[in-house]
Amino acid sequence: MMEATEIINLIEEEKITLLNASHFNSDFTPNELQNIKNALITNSSVEVIELENIEIKNNIWQLLSESLALNNSIKSFKINNIKNLDNDFSALEEIIIFSTSIEELIIANHINSGNDVLNAIGYAISTNTNLKRLVLTNNNLKGSSIDCVSQIINMNNTIIDINISYQEINSKHLKIIADGLKNNKTLISLSLNNVGLDHTSLKALTKGMIENNSLTTLNLTHNNLTYITVKPLVELLKVSHLLENINLNNNQLDPYFAAEFGKTFDINRQIKLIDLSDNNLLDLGVTMIARYAQKLDSLTTLNLANNNITDIGTYLVEDALKSVGKPDNFYLILT
Repeated sequence: MMEATEIINLIEEEKITLLNASHFNSDFTPNELQNIKNALITNSSVEVIELENIEIKNNIWQLLSESLALNNSIKSFKINNIKNLDNDFSALEEIIIFSTSIEELIIANHINSGNDVLNAIGYAISTNTNLKRLVLTNNNLKGSSIDCVSQIINMNNTIIDINISYQEINSKHLKIIADGLKNNKTLISLSLNNVGLDHTSLKALTKGMIENNSLTTLNLTHNNLTYITVKPLVELLKVSHLLENINLNNNQLDPYFAAEFGKTFDINRQIKLIDLSDNNLLDLGVTMIARYAQKLDSLTTLNLANNNITDIGTYLVEDALKSVGKPDNFYLILT
């Protein structure tokens, strides 16, 4: 635990850029709390507040809500596994409503309270005009909190990156999220890693994406996707040509997928990054991807690592891409 005077000096002398749990885990006197608050309000060096694996006392929540409302340097506010987060959401809501500098909000690993948290602060996030990145991972979101996610996507016009990975999201809930995508004009990146995607839920998502004109990055890793279950994404690529970064790392994709996926490259020359690492493409699959990728003029990164390929596969991939003279900033990853 740090003494109040040490914390105040670090803040006042602009010697610190990150405040974490160790800075707020002491029994401060009311006078010490006031001095910390005053120092934090006028500070211009702190950019990140990161609180994890602690219980936040009510007086600390008050300190944070009052100081972050007036501070103009803090860009990122992260709360991870706060043990008593379900006690009172008003301070967190006030931080989101009144802060004019926070651009990144991360609320992660609240299995028991995640739904209640989002229900309490969802509208504040929807109407916030500063946030650019929202992370809501591993919060066991369901029901009304999924409605909140859809509302945020539909209403907020500054967030460009949303990550709702590591929680089970069924096809009904993905349809609700996809409905929010239809009218969104600013979201660039969406991450749905390890959410239990199947053919039905991915189809629900891609239906919303067809009407979206802003999303360029899609992360669908760790979903056990196969040639059959990933077909809605392949069908999407045949009619929508916006995606630039496609991450399908750590699924169960095989050469049959590679054949269908590669055929979409000719009409998707805007693609810049493809990550198919940790699948089961084999020599045949990676070779097909590489040969089809000759058409991708904008491609800067192709990750085919850990696909059970042999030296023959490595040679064929490198030979295919060498023959079209990829630019110097092109990165091919095979191991």
